[in-house]
Amino acid sequence: MKEDRKHILFVCSWLNHKNNVGSFFIEQAKIFESDYEITMLNFKPFGLIDFLKNIFFFNTEFYDKDLNKPYIIYVTHFDTKIFGRYFSDYLKKKVVSKVYHLIKSRRKKVDLIHTQSLFNSFEYVMIFNKLFKLKYLLTEHNQLSFFNKPKDIKQKVINFLDNSSYNLVVSNDKIRQFYTNGLFYDFWNVGNMVNEKLFYYKFNEKSDNIFRIITIGAYSKVKDQTTILKALKIFEKKIGSRKTTFTWIGYNSWGIDKNKEVNKLIESFGFSKIEFILIPVLSRIEIQRYLQESNVFLFSSIVEGMPVSVLEALACGVPVISTNCGGVDELIDSENGKIIPLFDFEKMEVFLEKIFQGEIKFEKNNISKKIHNFYGTQEFKIRVESFYKKALNK
Repeated sequence: MKEDRKHILFVCSWLNHKNNVGSFFIEQAKIFESDYEITMLNFKPFGLIDFLKNIFFFNTEFYDKDLNKPYIIYVTHFDTKIFGRYFSDYLKKKVVSKVYHLIKSRRKKVDLIHTQSLFNSFEYVMIFNKLFKLKYLLTEHNQLSFFNKPKDIKQKVINFLDNSSYNLVVSNDKIRQFYTNGLFYDFWNVGNMVNEKLFYYKFNEKSDNIFRIITIGAYSKVKDQTTILKALKIFEKKIGSRKTTFTWIGYNSWGIDKNKEVNKLIESFGFSKIEFILIPVLSRIEIQRYLQESNVFLFSSIVEGMPVSVLEALACGVPVISTNCGGVDELIDSENGKIIPLFDFEKMEVFLEKIFQGEIKFEKNNISKKIHNFYGTQEFKIRVESFYKKALNK
């Protein structure tokens, strides 16, 4: 282990390790810990009503390696735009200054900030840069939209991108989204990462002859799980006596209770043969087991970066039928699944039936190997670390 390791601060737009939110950020941070000091940081602003209830301005929670995690800091702080943007910016500056000195006293001086997605993080990073001259780079994972954003936010994003050492993205579709919003910068596609020690093909030929279908994702209009259910309703008529299950994992994974909505939606279709297994939130290890036991993964999202759940399904050797939602065109081909148009439940069902009937077969071990070869931890580390080194030497 290097004695003079550089200190990299991951500022994450979303993170909650207790609820497995943003767990892939943690996995990515861990692969750099042998060569760098890594601190993860997440800001959670609250408004005036909560301030009046609790009467505190600033609070921090620290989680270190006794939890087998990188060093994580959650910062809860008061913020309001009632008194204008200048007052909100002043509050953020006070918070960032406190956090900077806390990190420096508890750990060491920060050498580089890795901004994990723009919104909910980039304004803090800009303040770190302005107050303490810290270099930063960006990886954009999320959908880029200025809908319902303040009028001045786009100019702030432009200022951020102007001063970023490098602007990285997880898929070519992200570049299209930036360009569509008039943000014409140089972007580098580093892809996403899959943990091959956790998500891998395991021969699991069950004797029960159950056909297992799976999806993973928070229940949302953007994820459009209704398309999957429409496909399953047609498919149900063709399964005969063979037992078929559909597992939906993580519909509460954005921290919002969707149990009633999900159950009501499924009941409205009147399924009679397919057995539904609904799991609101699940640990990474348990997700691995469900994936390894599945015959096919269905994905119906409208817009994505490079969907981690699809990547992990393929890493387990599971063929994927996905809508053309962004990023999947870099993952899915005729050897591991099928890409269908948005909302096209009929095409989803046709391909699903072909897999069910054995008309289309896949080499699951080859599916897994191909994903590991390009998106595995070491390959991903090499791609991202090359930008760390260049940024640090600028």
